[in-house]
Amino acid sequence: MNTRRMLGLLMLATTLVVGVDHAGAATDTGGTDAVRIATLYPLGNVCPQAFLDTLAFNKDLKDLGYDPRTLVVAHCFSELADLPRLTSELLKDKPSLVAIWGSAVAARLVRQAASTIPIVFVDIADPVASGLTDSLSHPSGNMTGISNNTNELVAKRAQLLREALPRATRLGVLSNLANPLQSDYLRTVQESAQTLKWQTRTYDVRNQGDLAGAFAAMQRDGMDAMFLLPDAWFFPNREEIIALARRYRLPAMYGNSAFPDLGALFTYGANLDDMNHKAATYIDKILKGVKPADLPVELPTKFDFVINAKTARELGLNIPQAVLLRATRVIE
Repeated sequence: MNTRRMLGLLMLATTLVVGVDHAGAATDTGGTDAVRIATLYPLGNVCPQAFLDTLAFNKDLKDLGYDPRTLVVAHCFSELADLPRLTSELLKDKPSLVAIWGSAVAARLVRQAASTIPIVFVDIADPVASGLTDSLSHPSGNMTGISNNTNELVAKRAQLLREALPRATRLGVLSNLANPLQSDYLRTVQESAQTLKWQTRTYDVRNQGDLAGAFAAMQRDGMDAMFLLPDAWFFPNREEIIALARRYRLPAMYGNSAFPDLGALFTYGANLDDMNHKAATYIDKILKGVKPADLPVELPTKFDFVINAKTARELGLNIPQAVLLRATRVIE
């Protein structure tokens, strides 16, 4: 297995030093003014502070009495091979808690290096299958968080794309099969596609340099639409992926709510703000003394279907009214 691309993730580490207003907050450093939260995001080589500032997670921390403005250092990484060094750097700062977005690999590495520091994961598919917890209702050890029912969402995306493009027949599936979880997602898409009368072809990409060639191949093969499989590695490359889909005039379905405002045509997935809110709540409880093992892993309860009508017009598409009415948001 290609360990550098095991989950195809580009990682960012930001270390927060936050002041706590709660008199009873528990920390591993012994004082309410010394809480440290280390956070990991799949955001690429450059620390996008402007993006981090928009996260509901920071607003929720502030609402809970913490001060996220005391951010002191941000580290950005693009290779899985960087994670051991990243983990070492995080632990040198003696964090009270580590929060991890989208990366089961990072969660496992941090837990292996520090089995007593609480860990909260966010937007990670099937933490039981990933070996992060024994069960959703009774997570084990020092880890809990907010999961994502990804396979169900993949099937729903295929259905929505079919309803939006009733005459399309050929679907190109953009994947990173170095991620072992992608084989399950691909099988889900293929099974759904068969039911929905799609013909599918898979386009595997392992690095950024593969993206342009994959889209060119989709055009040569006569694909009518593109489906992006879930993979955190795609997130920091989202602008290029969206631009390529528009360049090659491929209607595309994505799964992350950070995509639509960049021009993504269709997006269906769990509401990230809601997951961030739950994560901040879990962190607050843990810092007050609740053990991670006593907090069941939660699944998302809010979902967004976003249509970028501007992109649809650019592609010359006439989205059925019934599909537009199902959208939680339409970007004009």
